[in-house]
Formats: sequence, structure tokens, C-alpha cells
Amino acid sequence: DTQSGKRSYAAFLLCARLGLRNSEVCALKFSDIDWTKKTLSINRESMDAPLVLPLSPEIENAISAYIAVRPAHDSPYIFLRHNAPYLPLRTKTLHYEWKRLLEQNEISPLGKNRGLQPLRDNLANALLTDDSHCSSIQKVLGNSTLNKAKYGPGIDVSRLRDCALDVPPPSGQFSERLNKRCSHA
Repeated sequence: DTQSGKRSYAAFLLCARLGLRNSEVCALKFSDIDWTKKTLSINRESMDAPLVLPLSPEIENAISAYIAVRPAHDSPYIFLRHNAPYLPLRTKTLHYEWKRLLEQNEISPLGKNRGLQPLRDNLANALLTDDSHCSSIQKVLGNSTLNKAKYGPGIDVSRLRDCALDVPPPSGQFSERLNKRCSHA
């Protein structure tokens, strides 16, 4: 309900639902949002044209709730620091707020990255689970390649079971050893 809480909620939603990097969230400007078309445009260096993403009602409401309590300033940036001078939010501040949220809720990443990357990773996992095309996932995340080894192990096991072949009966020396063990037992 606080100004900081509304800012963090909106920022974290942008990372979790749209795959934005924390630097992209901090650089987000009012001109990047088309409220009529309900889209958000991100300019990434790796892309020739802006990436246009859908602005879901959940994200739209979160950004609007923050804007309602945002410091009154004519800055083109959506997310600002709370104290004057009202400069754009720093990635370091967003990282700190995420870390503090994890600690307050006694969530330990067990040595994993404590930054916002897990939010993007979860989005990649969800998109892979929904059978989204890899090139679409790469485009959304802004990665030149999609490392399926990074995202796949937690989700592909159920699919792999459907593809598994029956194990052939033991033969040769393995069969002999197995039979010896079974006869001694």
C-alpha cells in the first residue's frame, strides 16, 4: 500500500510477466506505453525494431496504482526515486527492494542469484511449458539464444516420460551377474 510497495509491485510484475530486465524497468518511459492499444514497447540494442508486448490488466492496474502515488514530477521516466531530486529509479535500488522482499518473507534462494533473474527464468519456464516457440521466447527475453539446458530440466521430465522406450531385458555379462545376485538373495 506504500509508494515504495506500489512501485516495487509494478516493477516486479514487469519482470515476471513480460520478462523485462531490471534495467529495462528502470528506463521505462511514459512514451513506451500505449494505453489505448494496451501495449508496451521496449527498445533493445539487440533488436532492429522495438519489442511490443501486451499490457495485461494486471500490469496496467499496477502501473496506474504506482503513478497515482508517484512523486509529482515532469520526468519522462515512470519509475522514480522517492526523494528529490526525482531521478529515474536505479537498478541497484530495485535489486535491493527484491532482496529485502525475499528476506522479509524468509525466502532463501539457497545460493542462487538473488537478483530479479529468477522472475525472468520463471517466465521462460512457463512459456516452454505452454509450448511457446523458442524464437518467440528468445524475442521476449531479449536473448540471442535460448539455453534449453538452463530452463528445460524442471519441465521436460513429464514430456520425456511419454517418449521413453521400454528397457530391454538384460543380456550378456550383465544378465549373468544379475542372475547370480538374485540366486544368492
